[in-house]
Amino acid sequence: MDHPKTDQERAAEAVQTALTASNVARAIDVCDALDAHGSNLTAFDRHDFAYAAWERFTDAIVPPTPEDIARVMIRAARHLYEFMVADLIDIQFGEHEKRVTVDGGTLGWQPDARAVVIHDRADYREGDVIIASVYRSTSVRAA
Repeated sequence: MDHPKTDQERAAEAVQTALTASNVARAIDVCDALDAHGSNLTAFDRHDFAYAAWERFTDAIVPPTPEDIARVMIRAARHLYEFMVADLIDIQFGEHEKRVTVDGGTLGWQPDARAVVIHDRADYREGDVIIASVYRSTSVRAA
């Protein structure tokens, strides 16, 4: 039987929720800036900024949920090197196949193929065609 939460436990949960939301928002803000101004940067600089935002997001005190991981990666993938997208998702999901839908986009992790499939609503076009981006890893997983 669960005991009723104390005020201190409720306050701690509220702080964790706020920290998580802040980490997601910060990473998405960086991606929004890259979307708006990325044409003024080199591919290396876009990758570097997106990677730094991803690293800060995943190194947070509160581990990100699969939904938060998908939400941020769907946005960051546009600016990261292709092989890095799969490598970063591999670190998060490992051997577990995942399919996460958030904010109209979907991120799918296929560990056997070492591939990430992203359907981003920003990439949807008129009609019945849905565009997907596939990101494959070039690294070899240690056995």
